Order: sequence, then C-alpha cells, then structure tokens
Amino acid sequence: MPKRVTNCGMLGFWSRRRFVWTSLAIAASGCQTIRGWFEEGANGDAPLLNEEELVRSAVSPAEGTFTGTIEARSFMSFDGCTAPGKLLRWMVLSMDGKRLPIRILDGAALAQLRAGRDDAVNLDDADKALLTPDDARRYGIEIGARARITGIYAPLLFSGTIALQPVYGLCTERIERA
Repeated sequence: MPKRVTNCGMLGFWSRRRFVWTSLAIAASGCQTIRGWFEEGANGDAPLLNEEELVRSAVSPAEGTFTGTIEARSFMSFDGCTAPGKLLRWMVLSMDGKRLPIRILDGAALAQLRAGRDDAVNLDDADKALLTPDDARRYGIEIGARARITGIYAPLLFSGTIALQPVYGLCTERIERA
C-alpha cells in the first residue's frame, strides 16, 4: 500500500504560528490595559491614587477651610484577601500633595461629627456615597477648577486585604469656587 503524502505538517505550522501571534497580540493588549489602570486609571480620565496621596490617619486640626484643585481619581478598594478589588471613581480635593475624597453631609450629621461622633458619617440621611467626577456639575464645580471646602476630616472608607485601613476625606455641606 503506497504511503499517502499530506501537507498536514505545514498546516500545523501555520496554525501554531497563528496561535502564537494571536496569543502575543492578546497578551500585549492585556498588558496595556493593566498598565493603563496603574498609569491612567480605568478609562484615562481618573488616574489611580497612590499610597502617598492618601490620608490614612487622623489629622489635626480636623476641621477647617481647605483650598485646592478638584480632580477625578480612581481607587482600587479591597474588602479582604478573597474578594476581588473594586475600582471606584472619586472627585477629590488636591492640596499639598494629598488627594481627599469628598462626601456631602447634612448639617445634623456634620454637627454630630464635630461633637466627636465618628459614626455620624454612616448615620447621615443624605446619599451615602463619596462624590464621583460625574457629580461635579451637580455641585456647581468643574474638574480642574480651584475650590474651597469648609469641612471636617473623617474616615470615609475602610479598605485593605489584611487589615481594613481608613481612607480619610472631607465631609462638607457644599463646595465653593475658590
């Protein structure tokens, strides 16, 4: 019986070659996406916050008037070792190398916070979320604008993989143009 000659070896070569190039293209686009999260944020409009920009402990004085630039930033929040991280977008006040997330509270919650009641942030009847860049126009401010906030430093979020660490931000009733 004559031996049948086929060109399967050549077809296998092209399939493997195509597979390798396709794999490399997918890996390269994935690396660019992951690198983008760390360099430019999830979609480029809100770069990720780094540890040096966050306030992780109480500040004295905790109450005052703070002036800085309004920015859009992203933060990867972790609830524990087994939970996947959640990418959050925040509107922050940038001043002195720190970026402070902003939360609007009603007058009663602010009074309780001034009196030393740390859980006042959670008891507030207003929207319980930190402001996002999408909220800027609603509060009469633009990303990149100078702003003045009369408020109180408070822990607004607890995040971490082993020990939940606080992220301090500003609680206020309103944002004013500077």
